[in-house]
Amino acid sequence: MADTADEQELHRAALSALDAGDTTTAAINAQALIEAGAAGDGCYLLGLARSAAGDDEAAAPLLERAAALLPERTDIAYNLGIIRRDLGQVGAAMEQWRRVLTLDPDHSDAWLSLAAATEDAGDPAEALALYQQALERLPADRSLLYNAADLQHRTGLLEPAAQLYDRVLQADPGFAAAWLNRGMVLKRLGRLAEAESCYRRAAELVEGSDRALANFNLANLLLLQGRWVDGFAAYEARLALPEAPKPDFGMPRWTESAAPGPLLLWSDQGYGDTIQFLRYAPLLAARGQRVRLYLRDPLKRLAATAPGIEAAYGLTEDPPAAAAELPICSLATTLGLDGPGPWPGPYLTAPVAPELPLGPGKRYRIALVWAGNPAHINDAHRSLTLADMMPLLARAISNGAACRPGCAPPI
Repeated sequence: MADTADEQELHRAALSALDAGDTTTAAINAQALIEAGAAGDGCYLLGLARSAAGDDEAAAPLLERAAALLPERTDIAYNLGIIRRDLGQVGAAMEQWRRVLTLDPDHSDAWLSLAAATEDAGDPAEALALYQQALERLPADRSLLYNAADLQHRTGLLEPAAQLYDRVLQADPGFAAAWLNRGMVLKRLGRLAEAESCYRRAAELVEGSDRALANFNLANLLLLQGRWVDGFAAYEARLALPEAPKPDFGMPRWTESAAPGPLLLWSDQGYGDTIQFLRYAPLLAARGQRVRLYLRDPLKRLAATAPGIEAAYGLTEDPPAAAAELPICSLATTLGLDGPGPWPGPYLTAPVAPELPLGPGKRYRIALVWAGNPAHINDAHRSLTLADMMPLLARAISNGAACRPGCAPPI
């Protein structure tokens, strides 16, 4: 640390400028600190200024020099690790964080950074071991508890994750994200009443899109239990999520009291949700609505076959003219349905390709869908692999249902 009054003043000025985001002034004061004889502190602060200005390449050697001059300083070693990580030098970063922990085994940020980097390097088991070591020293550290619970959750260690989330909430009962994640774990464990309480508590603690996320999770839980009215009402929270589409069609939202006329029914979720809610289109048509569907292009031709659909338009086209609009996944709650409604039977018809005429002796192409969008946040818990399908295919073949003379064999 700077010793003389002048050095201390330069040090304070550099830190103040960094806090204010004034990297130029910070660099000037840091350089003056070096010239005044406090090279360790000066190089450290100059490196932080260079990093804050977006030049980690210039910052790294400055922090290396500072670390060599002041080897006992954990703040220098820790931030050198951050810069090395940001430069993609993960091994060098982890070396710095280990050095920090040698100097100060209770440095929680170093434990967190080292564990996160270890997971990113492809070793979640070792990352969990690091969290365990850290928590032996810092058993009530909120961030360590939360990150460890999150990793256990993502790796399927549900009971240990639930226990850690309990400890997180003992340390901080107002931590909304922990309530939300605890609810997700308890839902997967089948402890639905407890999960519901967690989601409701999370929603009480936050506003805006964070509350929407809690209510969206609550909606899925309620629908899972067949609590349709409350579930469909809570499902409206999806429209306030940051990633939700928010088109401005310049027309009012449709309600049951609206006069009959053209209605723009637009797809606000994925392919599967759109297909499910298309079953309600005939209920709109029965109210005199001329339903014009606006959805992703690959689904356009199939969706147009649904009863009650006047026409379907793809998102690459201009939206059709209409008197009102409605997100398709809002149909159930807008129509006041108290359940999924009676099964109408098949309501979509796959168009027959002219090059594949059906009939005796003809070859059929049969498509199997076993996985959804791999980018979906919950894909690991909703998609199968092709290998998962093989026992079903084998059973169908043995029953003569999947392959017979004149048919293409499964692939």
